[in-house]
Parts: sequence; structure tokens; C-alpha cells
Amino acid sequence: STKFTDYQTGDFVGLLITRNGYATSDAGCQWGTFIITSPRFTNKFWIGRIWGYKFVNFIKIGS
Repeated sequence: STKFTDYQTGDFVGLLITRNGYATSDAGCQWGTFIITSPRFTNKFWIGRIWGYKFVNFIKIGS
């Protein structure tokens, strides 16, 4: 999948994985990986790739 489709589920928990200096509170994240889960998800989570301050794709893991 290339589009995050569970945005209406709510109650998200996210973990941003990036190198030191690639994410700042004032500029955002330049390069990284964002893992999204929710207590409302069953047997799945999402991985979003950030490239040049933009989400370039999402992948759903699970069903």
C-alpha cells in the first residue's frame, strides 16, 4: 500500500526512527521511518517513509 487508509481509526501511537539531526522540533523530519499503531488496530501496523520532509509511501504490515 502507498496510502495510509486507517486515518479515521484514531488513538494513534507513533515512533519516529531517524538519525540525530534529521528531525528537529522547528523544521520537522527530513529523513526517517515512522511506525504507526493503534489500540484499535487488530494484527496490523503501518510503516511510513519520510524523504525530504514528506511522506513518500506507507506500507501496511498484517491484516
